[in-house]
Amino acid sequence: MSLPLLRCAAVVACRNEANLLKEHLPVWISEGLEIVVIDHSSTDETSNIAEAHLGAGVLAVKRMPWLGHFSLDQQLATKAEVIETLDQDWVIHIDADEWLHSTRKGETLQEALSRLAAAGANAVNFEEFVFLPIGPNRSAEHYYFFEPASQRLIRAWDRRCGFSNQGQGGHKLSSSNNTPLHVAEESLVLRHHIVRNQRQARHKYLQRAFNPQELKKGWHSNRLRLSARQLTFPDVAELEQLTQPTQRQLNRRCAHKTHYWHWSDATKTRPCRSVVCLYGCAADAALLDDFYGSALWELIRQRSDTLLMEVWAGGDTADHFDGRRLTLATTEAYDQLSHKTHRMLRWCSRKLRSKQLIKLDLTCMRYHGKQRIDPTAVATWLTGRLEEPLMNNNHYDGFLHHAMPVQKNIHQWGRNKGVAVDPAQVFGLNGTVPGFYSGKAYALSCSLMRYIAGYGAPMAEEHARFLHGAEDLMVGRLAERFQASQSARNS
Repeated sequence: MSLPLLRCAAVVACRNEANLLKEHLPVWISEGLEIVVIDHSSTDETSNIAEAHLGAGVLAVKRMPWLGHFSLDQQLATKAEVIETLDQDWVIHIDADEWLHSTRKGETLQEALSRLAAAGANAVNFEEFVFLPIGPNRSAEHYYFFEPASQRLIRAWDRRCGFSNQGQGGHKLSSSNNTPLHVAEESLVLRHHIVRNQRQARHKYLQRAFNPQELKKGWHSNRLRLSARQLTFPDVAELEQLTQPTQRQLNRRCAHKTHYWHWSDATKTRPCRSVVCLYGCAADAALLDDFYGSALWELIRQRSDTLLMEVWAGGDTADHFDGRRLTLATTEAYDQLSHKTHRMLRWCSRKLRSKQLIKLDLTCMRYHGKQRIDPTAVATWLTGRLEEPLMNNNHYDGFLHHAMPVQKNIHQWGRNKGVAVDPAQVFGLNGTVPGFYSGKAYALSCSLMRYIAGYGAPMAEEHARFLHGAEDLMVGRLAERFQASQSARNS
């Protein structure tokens, strides 16, 4: 039995946000919201775009004078005046660069608020995910979870309770009639498209003037005295990535207490030329003794410029490194190896400074597949790789190369594993499969590692769904894309 739906009104203030309003108005309306737009004396098409939706999702378009500086107090007071005129059940405080939504697939924000209200809540908190448009002419698909404090964005509430957000900078609520605040235990999502591009990020924060009285109250302090260098977007490997544009569940395991312009690299380990990731799992644990008695280990241990890390999956809530073993917070299963590898490369990109990463699979020590692997030959390859780290125009190397593979090879691999694979979903019915190095031993330059860490999430998901988690093929495909992007940049 479906719940009766609340009538929900969202109040948004905009100044020269025509592009964002054009994009977000239809999204807000599709979430079941009725919108009041407050035009903050815009000089672009903001007002026209809002008025074009009057009677079709937009309740009214109000005007607010420009005081010559950004004033949150002014915005909140004007919004409070608007809210006093509404008769909707719930109200939502929203900004032009935000999209508020449920975490449940197919559930609108109106339906989510109705569900939480029926469970006894009279207010709802939202968790903030900041999206950055890293690539030129690309929609923002990279983000970070911003949580300087818990329950800091109570943006939706029962209008009939008489709550106000004016004294808390629009973040929290106070009651004028002693109505107790019951915030839902479940938080919803606030996607914050904080800037449109790199140029606008610097323009927005280097030139913004704030209300002097608000500065005295301590507001806006994290946006003061910034430099252009600070406002340069972080490396893509430092961010999370959507696996699909409509994704509702966002990654909140890595919470940032500051915005990206205050991030520091101080936690990174000492520089090293090469990082060797010894890739294993519980089923291969017996091979650790073989490895630590082998020539491969002797090669690595005698080099002061090389760091060895055992890499396991199966961690609980967060990746953990104890100086010897990196335990990743992802499932330890063969069909999830694409996720494991992507997470490994992302952790190494964020935490280490090196010229290259070398992946060695523990099964190199005792491989009984169709093609025997000679540890002595692997040692010869490893010696050359440690002597000459990948750099300049050389980004990808490996011990065994699969040249010109075809889809029937992937089907045969699946039959050997006793699993179903569907390469046509990935490459098309007769599509080409790129060459790649075997997952037993390959090396990546720092640049390629960071590219895969930053752009590999959708492909990792694709390989888990259709290719039984084939991580080495995933790395080869991303290496091909990286080389193509490098060539396009240099042409």
